[in-house]
Amino acid sequence: VGRVVAGLVLVAVRAGGDDAPTVEDLPSTTAPTSTTSSTTSPTTTPSPTPTPTPTPSPTPTPTPTPTPTPTPGPAPDVVADRFVRAIVAVDCATISRLSTPTYREQGRCDDDLPPDTLAGTTYGLDPVAVAGASATAMAVITRPGADGRPGPAFRFTLTLVNTALGWRVNNLAPAS
Repeated sequence: VGRVVAGLVLVAVRAGGDDAPTVEDLPSTTAPTSTTSSTTSPTTTPSPTPTPTPTPSPTPTPTPTPTPTPTPGPAPDVVADRFVRAIVAVDCATISRLSTPTYREQGRCDDDLPPDTLAGTTYGLDPVAVAGASATAMAVITRPGADGRPGPAFRFTLTLVNTALGWRVNNLAPAS
């Protein structure tokens, strides 16, 4: 449309004066209009576009539960067994290494005892019961008696705690 108007202005300027073509003399650039009457169909309102149903987002994969940090050192049943075995062997260094400072403060191992003091002594240990960061175990130490029979027995409960260094004996109490 802009070029047609510019062309018309150019023709008018070149022609100059009154001989210039009038708008009526110029060729039409618009589409002919129909003089016949036509009926138009009623306007229909387009149906609304359905809103798409949102696709459910995938269920996030649950983060795996982290495994607990393993306790350094052996399990409580192994520590209890080593501790009772150290008692029977009068191995004060092992008793000290497998116990907490609290236990070491309660009493002392007599390094002056000869290792054969408890020669022939046997021991038994019930399964260790673990409850969180603590554990208990019943133990018995039996000294040999006369004529190869079992002698006196000492029954006790070991209490162990889970420390930064691993399981350690925290208490030894006579069984009632």
